[in-house]
Amino acid sequence: MRVIRETLHNMLSLLNDILDITAIESGRLTLKPRRVRVAQYLEDILHLNGMIAVRKRIDLRDEIAPNLGDGYFDPDRIEQVFNNLLSNAFTFSHEGTTVTLRARRLDGNLVFSVVDEGQGIPVDELGSVFGAFQKASTRPTAGEQSTGLGLSICKRIVELHGGAIHVESEPGRGSTFTFFIPG
Repeated sequence: MRVIRETLHNMLSLLNDILDITAIESGRLTLKPRRVRVAQYLEDILHLNGMIAVRKRIDLRDEIAPNLGDGYFDPDRIEQVFNNLLSNAFTFSHEGTTVTLRARRLDGNLVFSVVDEGQGIPVDELGSVFGAFQKASTRPTAGEQSTGLGLSICKRIVELHGGAIHVESEPGRGSTFTFFIPG
């Protein structure tokens, strides 16, 4: 039953990713922005993802600047970005490492980073990580599954918000995914 449940979960996840990428590519994905108290929003995201970190024995930390105030964005879609970035950080990091979520304001933008101490991404693969169905050569540390769609979806969601996303990585030292959206 467990194997069937995991297989169904993986298939549903893939189907949802394909539906999201199709909606984005066809211009049918509409954002539902609203005013969001950023610090509380991030605390909720950290709480939900904390359970995954505990299961994997990874220390989840935050570096949230004081006085982030309110932001205006689609909280469900930006949560999708955070969940994907944090999930990837956990997937490609070993037990006993740290994943950090950072948040600050800079030049009128909200700037967020997910920093891990994982395997890192080879330099020659950095340019393609945001492409659909692209997977780096690094492998999950506990046999997790990946569709190769998550980062592509993240990039498009961030861009729909008028922002941008990029990655810095060094093999053996981890990765930092940073995105900004107008605040």
